[in-house]
Amino acid sequence: MTQEPCTRLNVPMLIVVLAVVIITPLGLYILMQRAGEQGNLVECLSNCRQITMALKAYADDHNGEMPDSALDQPRSSNEAFRLLFTEHYLDNEMWFGCPFSPFHPDGQVGSEPQFTKALEAGENHWAMTAGVGKDTPDSVPLVYENPAIASWPPQWNYAARGTATKGRTWSKGIVRSSLDGTAFLQKVDAFWWSSTVGLAKNPTGKDPFERALDPVKFPKGVVLDVLQKAE
Repeated sequence: MTQEPCTRLNVPMLIVVLAVVIITPLGLYILMQRAGEQGNLVECLSNCRQITMALKAYADDHNGEMPDSALDQPRSSNEAFRLLFTEHYLDNEMWFGCPFSPFHPDGQVGSEPQFTKALEAGENHWAMTAGVGKDTPDSVPLVYENPAIASWPPQWNYAARGTATKGRTWSKGIVRSSLDGTAFLQKVDAFWWSSTVGLAKNPTGKDPFERALDPVKFPKGVVLDVLQKAE
């Protein structure tokens, strides 16, 4: 009687099988991570848009000037944003949060007229550009996620992407808005091994912050960073 030959896995076949066993769960994990990030990004974009619309409403009523112009040398974006409460443009502090952030609003804003509990240290995720007025180019970044380095142009910590770390990015960029009212995910100039990064540059070698500078209308850029709790 003739025996059926035994089917054996040779080395190439074994490599293929092992690759499938390893790569399939990894691929599913990556897809799940991206799906989770997308949902968090929607929330972050919505918050950025709400803050931007409130700032634009304030500017419409104040000759094109943003809240920081009413303050004497503000030290943080928290101070400028608090005027949106005292001037009754916002009443919900939770707009100033974002997923994967070390900064969390507690929803307590205090009593009128000062609203002293609004956006205390550690309760605001968002930085903003100081000195924006009616003549500022619409392309200037207005509201953006807190940077790791609040220089001009600011920089973010790409190595900390997706973690609750100050200055972290998302997998591909940071959320920001422009003076024209749009809020979107802006790509960062990064590779997978990058650490501190700026926003993606155009063919002239300038990022959106650098391109916003204008000798007459906007000669100098200043970042109002978030107010952190004292350690």
